[in-house]
Amino acid sequence: MSQIGLLTGVSVLLPAAHPANAGTIDFTQTKFVNLNVGPITANSPGNATAPSTVSINASATVNFAQTLNATSFGTLSAVEIGFNSILAGSLTLSADENTNNGSFGTWKGHVGASIPGLIFSDSQSFSVNCAANSCTTTFGPVTFPEDATTQILTGAAMAPYVGAGNVTASELLSIVISANNLGAGGVQASGSGTFDPPPPEGITVTYVYTTPSTTPEPGTLALLGMGAAVGLGFARRRLKQDG
Repeated sequence: MSQIGLLTGVSVLLPAAHPANAGTIDFTQTKFVNLNVGPITANSPGNATAPSTVSINASATVNFAQTLNATSFGTLSAVEIGFNSILAGSLTLSADENTNNGSFGTWKGHVGASIPGLIFSDSQSFSVNCAANSCTTTFGPVTFPEDATTQILTGAAMAPYVGAGNVTASELLSIVISANNLGAGGVQASGSGTFDPPPPEGITVTYVYTTPSTTPEPGTLALLGMGAAVGLGFARRRLKQDG
C-alpha cells in the first residue's frame, strides 16, 4: 500500500545583527516541510514487454508572516530568501527469472519549491540491475542535496512580503518507479522517496532593516574637523587685529 506523509515545522522569528553591515538588523523565519511517498510497486510480467511504470506525488504549503515596511528599529531594505533540503530514495528489485537475460528497475524523483521571488526545481534518478536467474537487491537510501541560490529582493520586488498577512510557500515531491524485464520471468520494482530538510534547514525568509544611525560617518567627521580648524584660525586673526 502506498503512503503519503507530511510534516511541517516552524522556527521562532529571531532578530540578529546583519554580518555584512553593522547598520542593519535581520529578522528570520525558517520553516520546513517533510514529504514522504511510497512504497509503490511496478510489476513487469516478463516476455520482454515494455517497462511497467507507477508514480506517486505529494505537496504541501506553509505560511510566512509578512512584515511592515518601516518600524521603530528601521526601514525594510531587503528580503532574503533561501532554500536547502535533501531528496532521498530507495529501490528494491525482485526478479524470478530462470531462463532470461536479466532485469532492471529505475527510480526517478522530482522536487520543487515556490515562494514569491524564488522558484526551485530539480530531478534525480538511479537504477538497480539483476543478472539472469532469480535475485533480490535493494539500493538506498540514496540522498541528493537540493539547494537554491539565495535570492535578495529589493524595491518593488519586496511588495509580496509587506503587510499584516502571510506569504505562502509550496513544496512538491513526485517519484516514478519502473520495472523492466529483459527475459521471460516476472520482476517487481518497489520504491519510496522523502523530501526532508534536516533542521534548521528548509525555506528561510529574512527581513533586513536599515537602522537609524546616530554616529556621524567618517567623511562628516572630517568636514566638521576642517570647519573647526578654519573657525579657530579666523578667531586668532580677529584677536590680533583687535590687539
